[in-house]
Amino acid sequence: MIRYPIKINVQSCRERYENIVFTTGDTRGYQLEFSFYENRARMDLSGCALTVKSKRADGAVIIDSGSVEADTAYYLVADNAYDVPGTLEMEVALIRGNGSYVTVNVITVQVREGFGEEGLSSEDNEPVLANLEAQAIQTQAAVNSHIQDPQAHAEIFQSERETFNPLYANALIGTKEGANI
Repeated sequence: MIRYPIKINVQSCRERYENIVFTTGDTRGYQLEFSFYENRARMDLSGCALTVKSKRADGAVIIDSGSVEADTAYYLVADNAYDVPGTLEMEVALIRGNGSYVTVNVITVQVREGFGEEGLSSEDNEPVLANLEAQAIQTQAAVNSHIQDPQAHAEIFQSERETFNPLYANALIGTKEGANI
């Protein structure tokens, strides 16, 4: 995942053009990390919420929300927000607990066409991150079963000992003078 830090001063301009490029077909690929400043001091965002409305190049609008932790707001960009190449405008709103707006900014980024097979969408291909996640889950399950089953653990350990441990290798059984082992 690519993380983009963005600093927003609530007293400055409301429209920004960021040097950010998303790629169509990516899955869970981008996170925006917002820090808000007021009079050059970082704001405490306790009790605030983050909403994001993304307007794609084809005019479709995706409404989503982020999360707020202490003095940073996070937004994992929705996959369908960058499904269409072109300009992507994101209206980022920081809202107090009482419903009033702290600030609203429009951030403009670019979306480029991804590298893929003609006629296939991102749903037609298994994304690399999902594949890696599945491998990690399988590995963790194997480790867990290995630890929880003493008989399987003993069998695997014995097999590894016979295969890799030189104390049990056939080449070391017996003696012969003047020859390399």
